[in-house]
Amino acid sequence: MTAPALLSASDSPIPPARLWWATTRRWLARPNRLLRLRAEISLTQDIQRLHAFHILATAAETGLLRILASGPATPGHLVRVLNLDDTELLKRFLKLAASHRVVRRKRNGEWVLRGHRARALAKAGEEGLRGRIEEVHRLDTAAWSGMADHLRGRSPGPYLDSASLAVARGSRSVDDAVLPLLSLLMNGGKPTRILDVGCGDARYLLELLSLVPEANGVGVEYDPGVSALARERALACHAGDRARILDAMADPVLAEAEFDFVLAVQILYYIPPGKRLDFMRWLAANLSPGGRLLLVWLAAGDSPVSVHYDLLFRVTRGLEPPPSIESVTTDIESAGLRVLRCLPLMPGQPLMAMVAQR
Repeated sequence: MTAPALLSASDSPIPPARLWWATTRRWLARPNRLLRLRAEISLTQDIQRLHAFHILATAAETGLLRILASGPATPGHLVRVLNLDDTELLKRFLKLAASHRVVRRKRNGEWVLRGHRARALAKAGEEGLRGRIEEVHRLDTAAWSGMADHLRGRSPGPYLDSASLAVARGSRSVDDAVLPLLSLLMNGGKPTRILDVGCGDARYLLELLSLVPEANGVGVEYDPGVSALARERALACHAGDRARILDAMADPVLAEAEFDFVLAVQILYYIPPGKRLDFMRWLAANLSPGGRLLLVWLAAGDSPVSVHYDLLFRVTRGLEPPPSIESVTTDIESAGLRVLRCLPLMPGQPLMAMVAQR
């Protein structure tokens, strides 16, 4: 079957001006046409931003931004160095990315980065920014795609199963707040034995070991893929002999030691509310007399960020809603610890830090 030939304006039985006028009359006859027009414009802009976000997240996750940050590259070169399989699909992805001003094609066929978003995400020191968009791209998008079903009664979904590494990298977005706090806390007394519960890729544990060269540390991470990443990071930092990564809290190593400093960053969402007090008691039992505990978590509240994550965590299997400051304080004190300080880490944000002492 051959495709029908396109008619020119002169050959068409329906002049374009007549068709456009009929379309305009139909639009003018709509009720609430101005409201509809404003909504169409706003929604189109929202969709375009959403497309740009997913393009940036995909370009960051594949390593495309990193390669283009080092210089121009052809699609063929990108396929080879990034271990991709479909050159034609990559070309179309680059074309779409160019329409959103993420990349630009040179006359010789090479592609380069374009725009402040892509350049910022490509920088070596922006793991937290890349992790943040990857987490939203993987976890939030999956959870929102099933939100209507959850509102109808569907049980929480397994969105975390395929997003654990993305979540671990996404938690780096709070590094700029947590790392200075760790440095200040070390000025108030240098521990020799450090425990990081839910250590992720061990960046905070390794930061503490760099601040206190005489200290040794233990990190506990439950996800096998993330714990492997933590071990690789410890070896890369030449701290493999001082940082031990465990896969469970029941490891005999923990039963035989007390720690001067225990930290638990962004882990309270993984503990069911009914077991949170037992968890706090376990943390307290691992502290030596006078030892300090640092908790960092996103607190429940009425801010858009708190409400967003409360909703997201409720529909994700393996996650619990963010606890309130009051409930965490009660559990800490019931576990026999004394709260020294509770403060927000970011202005206007519900990210909280609580320091307690045994």
